[in-house]
Amino acid sequence: VLESENLSDFLWKVFDYDFNFSFQDIVAFNASNFTHGMPPGDFSPSHFIPHGDYVKRFDPLYINESFNATFILSPDNAEEEILNLLESAEREILVEQLYIDKEWSGGMNPFLRKLIEKNESGVAVYVILNNNPWYTTSIMNGETAKFLRERGIRVRLQKNINIHNKGVVVDGKYVLISSINWGENSVRCNREAGIIVENPDVAGYFENIFWYDWEYEHTQKSGNDFSIVIIFAATFLIIYLYRRR
Repeated sequence: VLESENLSDFLWKVFDYDFNFSFQDIVAFNASNFTHGMPPGDFSPSHFIPHGDYVKRFDPLYINESFNATFILSPDNAEEEILNLLESAEREILVEQLYIDKEWSGGMNPFLRKLIEKNESGVAVYVILNNNPWYTTSIMNGETAKFLRERGIRVRLQKNINIHNKGVVVDGKYVLISSINWGENSVRCNREAGIIVENPDVAGYFENIFWYDWEYEHTQKSGNDFSIVIIFAATFLIIYLYRRR
């Protein structure tokens, strides 16, 4: 959470620009519309709060000081600014992503090309990618990981926890916090947002989380995990038998 009146004003302008009924994803409210209207009269929202078994490892970081930050937007300027951030690295680049497309239209993903260039110049590059077998993007990540490893970049396909981060830490000084996946559609078509913070304390906070995620392993699967697998298997079996009728 950043406190900045200038940033708030800017984001309000972005929201106001995007709230345009000529855009496909802006739909006028219609109370009788089945999809975008009022819920049924007997609808009652659930107040159930699910609880997982994750034990908190990191407390929020509170900083009361001024620092430089660059706000970036897709599709306006995110590609250029992320490439500039990677290019600025002199010692180390840490990348944590839900997924990374290896190929974009016209050739290699420009972010991967930049990572390879920096690695060849002597910068240490580490990449964490999600490897949940239920995600189709895990196949893509496997191909990307193989491609990067063949070029000397260290990659961790993390299967023990879901990775949904879209962040980068550079030289323990800069950190990108964003919603921007490293796929062409996210960078060049979607409305996505991010901020590049220049502050060693903030960068260090996220660097510690990166290495925690890099090293994280399940030492033992819990009974709950097994139960979830059984539930999924039973569900698919029921669907299959129903369709066979």
